[in-house]
Amino acid sequence: MPRYFLLLLAITFAGGLQAAERPNIILIMVDDMGWSDLGCYGGEIETPYIDSLSAEGLRFTQFYNNSVCGATRASLLTGLYCQQVGHAGDRWNEPKDFSKCVLIPEVLQAEGYHTAMVGKWQGRDLAVERGFDRFFGPNCQGKIDIMATCLDIAGLPYPKNFEGRQPLALEGKSLSPIFRGQQRTAHQTLAWHCLRGRALRNGSWKLVRPDDERDWELYNLSDDVGETHNLAQQHPDRVLAMGEQYEQWRQRVGAR
Repeated sequence: MPRYFLLLLAITFAGGLQAAERPNIILIMVDDMGWSDLGCYGGEIETPYIDSLSAEGLRFTQFYNNSVCGATRASLLTGLYCQQVGHAGDRWNEPKDFSKCVLIPEVLQAEGYHTAMVGKWQGRDLAVERGFDRFFGPNCQGKIDIMATCLDIAGLPYPKNFEGRQPLALEGKSLSPIFRGQQRTAHQTLAWHCLRGRALRNGSWKLVRPDDERDWELYNLSDDVGETHNLAQQHPDRVLAMGEQYEQWRQRVGAR
């Protein structure tokens, strides 16, 4: 299987008279690609079609995914941290348990949308059992604000109860105000945990530990987006405070 491929995550079409006034939603996720690989972000690889989407739409400069594909899709589909839905950093290839969440397609499908997915799936249930009318892709195998954004665009609330489940409180925040040229309340803090790597961002500061045996590294992203100048020795109090913040988050979401 090639390392680079385009994943058409979900195509949803409004169905029925009531849903006909709602917009269609298309999500495309590209696997195994860094932000600087795209031409519209200054990359050397030619990506003209993606660049045209950027030129005619919006280009985010503070948008995060997770460290690997499965964890990214988990956050994308649920609007939660991946650890909250079974991606705790232990065995990435095992089917995950989505019993404590509700997925984007489930909420849309229940309100009259037709849904489909093409690409990798990594849930304990089949994709067609979790809100997709149609699915094409391997059964062996989401970002955190996408769930909130899709529901906001469709004019739907995030459910407190869904078919006997009580989903965890949504972590993501809708991006749709930005689409309308408005301001939105941004995340003050974001955190990551994958295998032995850890990170936490608070405002323009980012705390990173690539390995358990290494010390925390600290970067100021306002003037060092590439994370090349470690400021941990200059700001030990900030490292300590952010390290404690990370530990509180780790225990809350169940990261191991």
